[in-house]
Amino acid sequence: MLRRPFICLVLALLVALPVLAQVNGPTPRILPRPVGGNSSEPDMVTLQFPNSDVIDVLHFYENLTGSKLVIDNNVQGKVNIFIAQKVPRKEAITIIEMNLALNGFSLVPTEGDVVEVVGVNKNPRAAAVPIISDPADLPEGAKVVSFLFHLNYVDPQELQGVLSQYLSGIGGQAPILALPKSSSLLVTQSSDVLRKIVRMVQELDIAPAAVESAFIKLERADASKVVDMLKDIFEKGADSGQAGGAIRGVRNGIPIPANVQQGDNEEGGAVLSEDSLVVGKIKMEADVRTNRIHVVTRPVNMPFVRKLISEFDANVEFGKPVTRPLQYIAAGDVLPVLVQALTEPGTENQQGQASLNPNQQRNNPSRNPSPSPNQSSTNLNGTASDSTLQVNEELSTTAVDTAPQAVTVGNTKLIADSRANSIIVLGNREVVVKVEKILDEMDVKAPQVALSTVIGELSLTNNEEFGVDYFLQFTRRTSPNNGVGVAGAASNTGAPILDPASLITFPNLMNAAGTLGGGNLYIAAGNTLAAVVRALDSTGRFHTISRPTVFTSNNKKAIIASGQEIPVPTNTISSSTGGGIINTGLAQQTNIEFKKVALQLEVVPLINSQKEVSLDILQKLDSLTGAVTRVGGNDIPTIATRYIRTTVSAPNGSTIVLGGLIQDEKRRSRNGIPILDRIPLLGSLFSSTTDSKNRTELIVLMRPEVSLTNLDLYRTRAKLEDKTHFGPELDQDDCPDCPPVIDGKQLPPPDLPLEK
Repeated sequence: MLRRPFICLVLALLVALPVLAQVNGPTPRILPRPVGGNSSEPDMVTLQFPNSDVIDVLHFYENLTGSKLVIDNNVQGKVNIFIAQKVPRKEAITIIEMNLALNGFSLVPTEGDVVEVVGVNKNPRAAAVPIISDPADLPEGAKVVSFLFHLNYVDPQELQGVLSQYLSGIGGQAPILALPKSSSLLVTQSSDVLRKIVRMVQELDIAPAAVESAFIKLERADASKVVDMLKDIFEKGADSGQAGGAIRGVRNGIPIPANVQQGDNEEGGAVLSEDSLVVGKIKMEADVRTNRIHVVTRPVNMPFVRKLISEFDANVEFGKPVTRPLQYIAAGDVLPVLVQALTEPGTENQQGQASLNPNQQRNNPSRNPSPSPNQSSTNLNGTASDSTLQVNEELSTTAVDTAPQAVTVGNTKLIADSRANSIIVLGNREVVVKVEKILDEMDVKAPQVALSTVIGELSLTNNEEFGVDYFLQFTRRTSPNNGVGVAGAASNTGAPILDPASLITFPNLMNAAGTLGGGNLYIAAGNTLAAVVRALDSTGRFHTISRPTVFTSNNKKAIIASGQEIPVPTNTISSSTGGGIINTGLAQQTNIEFKKVALQLEVVPLINSQKEVSLDILQKLDSLTGAVTRVGGNDIPTIATRYIRTTVSAPNGSTIVLGGLIQDEKRRSRNGIPILDRIPLLGSLFSSTTDSKNRTELIVLMRPEVSLTNLDLYRTRAKLEDKTHFGPELDQDDCPDCPPVIDGKQLPPPDLPLEK
C-alpha cells in the first residue's frame, strides 16, 4: 500500500521538472518533432531572452542554424529578445539576426557553414566579407555581405550621397564606396537591407529623359541679357518650389490645365506650376557672335522657353522722335538735368546716364578768394609789392566734344545732339510733354550786363593821398546849395550813391566819401558818364587810357586788358666754336620768353532783384620798375604787379569808381646852356638840375547796365549807334517790341535806381 503513493509522487516530480526548468532556466529548448512524418507544421521555438548575455543568444542561434560561429573577443554585452508566442524556426533565426544587427553585432558568412561574429564599433570588412554582384546570391536573414552594383546611367558619387542619407536612418552608417571609373558602387550591409537597396537602385539607375537642343535666333534683343533674365526667372521658380526644378506630381481629382498638360507619359504626369516653371533641368548659353541662345532641355519645356524668348525679343514701339532745338543752353549741360527729372525716386539710373556732380564749379576761370602768404595787394597808403598772382586771361583752347550723347531712362531715350544743340526724345507722349515743359523753363535768354568802362590816370599832388581827395577838394570849391542828399549806400563799404545831375557841375561831389580812405566810390551817374569823363579830362590832371564797353551774360566773366609784352631771357646756352685742339671762341644762344606787362580788369556780374548788380572785380596792373637784374650776362627787367579785388553791389546804371593803385615816379632833369654846361668843373655854373616826383593813381570808372528785355538791349544798342555809327548793321536785329530808330520815336527812359 505504501509503494503506490511513492510511485505517484515520483511521477508527479518527473512531470513538474520540465516546467520548472522552463521557468527558471534562461535557455529554451527545441521541441521535438511531432510524431508522424506526414505533418506539415514547421518547427516551433520559444524566444525569451530578457536581458540575456549575447553569448547565450549566439549559442542558441548556433543550435537553430547548425552553423559554426567564430566569435570575436569584442563580442560582449546584453541583448533583449522576448517573444510571448512560439515562432517558427526560420522566423526565430531572422529575429535573432535582426536583434544582433540593431545592437551593432555583425554576422559575416564565410566558406561552408562558418559564420564570423564581429563586435560593436568594428568594421565588418575586417573579416572576410563576401562580395556579391547578383541579388539572387544574397544570403537569407541579416548576414553582412558586400554587394557590387554595376551602374548604367546614374552617377556613382551622386548615388553614394543618396544611399548614405537613406541608410543613416535605417541601418546606421554603412560603408559605401563609389567607383567612378568603372561606374560601380560597393555597399557593405546586411543582406535584408541590401535587398531594399537593390530595389532602390533599379528604380534610380534608369535612362535619362530625352532632351532637345536648339539654337534660337534673336532679331532685336541682346542674347546675353535675355539669357540673364531667363536664368533669373527659372532660378527663382526653382528656389520657391522644389530644388532643381523637380517634377511635381498631380494630385488626384485636380484636372491638368490644357495649356500646361503634358502628353508624354514618360514625364511622370508632371505639370508646370508657379513653383516649378520647367520640368527637370535646363541649360542656356548665349552665342554673342551670332546673337543666338543655345537651349538644352526636355522637349516638354521647349515650347514654353521659345515663347518666353520671343516675348523678350518683341519689337518695342517707340513714338516718333521729337527734336527740341535749344537757343540759350547747351544740350550737353541740360541732358543730366533731364535724366534726373525723369528718373523715379528710389530707382537706379539706367546705363549711359551722365551723372551730376553737385560740386562741379561753374565754367568761370578760377579766382583766389584771398592772396596767399607770398602775395601782396595794394594797401591803403598806396604802396605795392611784387606778387605771384596767376590770372588766366586767355580763353580755353580745349577741344569741345561734339559727339552725341544717348541716355536711357526707363522706356525713354534722350539724345543730346551737341552739333545742332538740340535734345531728341524717343518715348511716350507723357514723357515728351514733361521734357518740353522743363526745357521751356530752362531754355530762356540769360540776362546780359553791359559794362561801360573808363580807365585813366589821375595825377596827385603832395597834399592828396588818394584820387578821391581830388574830388573832395573840387567839391569844396563848389556851392553847397547845389548838393543833393544821399540816395543809398553800397553793400560792402557803405559808400554813398549820388544824383547824376550834380556830376556835370561837380557840386557837393563825395561829401559822404571822406571815410573811404583810398577805397572805392559808387555814383548813380546814369547816362552822364561821358560828361563826367569830359569834365575830368578838361582839368588836365586826368588822362584817359581806354574806354572799352563789353557785354557779358549773367554770372559770366568779362575781361578787359591793355598792355604790352616784353622779351625776357630765360636761359643761355654756350658752345665752343672752331676746330682743333684750341677753341677759337664761344657761341651763345639765348632763349627768349615774352612776359605780359598789362592792365587787366576782370568782372563777374551777378544780377539780383530789382536789377541790382553784384560785381566781383579783380583789377591787376603790371609795370616796369626800371630796375634790372643781370643773370648770366643778360639783363632781366623787374616787373611789379599790383592788384585789387573787391565785391560790390550797386543799382543798375550806377557808376563805380575804383582807385588805390598809386605809382610814385622820381625823375631828375638837367637844363643848361648848350656846350657850356658840359665844361668840366664849370658846367654846373651854366646848368641847373631839377628833381621831381610824380604820383599817379589808376582810376577805373565802371557803369553796369542790365538788359533783361529786348527793350533794354535796344536802348543799349542805340547808345552804341551814336558812338560807333554802325546803325544799319545793328538795325538788322529782330526786336518786334522796340520802335525802329528811323521813326524818330523817343525811347522810354532808362531804369534808374529807386530812391530810398
